[in-house]
Amino acid sequence: MCFPARKWLSDLPRGPVRPIGREVEYVHGSPADEDEYIFFREDACAALHANRAWITFCGHMHWQVGWSLNGDELTPLKPDFESKAEIDQFDLLLRRSNRYFLNPGSIGEPREGDWRAAFAIFDDAQSLLSWYRVPY
Repeated sequence: MCFPARKWLSDLPRGPVRPIGREVEYVHGSPADEDEYIFFREDACAALHANRAWITFCGHMHWQVGWSLNGDELTPLKPDFESKAEIDQFDLLLRRSNRYFLNPGSIGEPREGDWRAAFAIFDDAQSLLSWYRVPY
């Protein structure tokens, strides 16, 4: 039996990937290691200093979370949803003066206790990240 989706996935380039230029990069775990989990402040700081991208998106830990670096000040970021059961959106305006390490979440295996599908949409024209939660 042939599994074309598996072949397609295995042929994708390993990260970091920068499909829209050098300002935004996509990694699975971290810029240094595809399988690294970024849970702690020190890990986020190291990941942000490992590259010069304005925004680094990751997904390995399946949590909607992020960090913002402005000079030496590292600030944790987390969506604050109003609902626990309905479709919800949380917008985060990204500043050009900061650098970001952001996780959009996970559709099939969110790990922070919210059963809804978790994802994000990034609007590069408006410098806006919108985190979503959607029941399914």
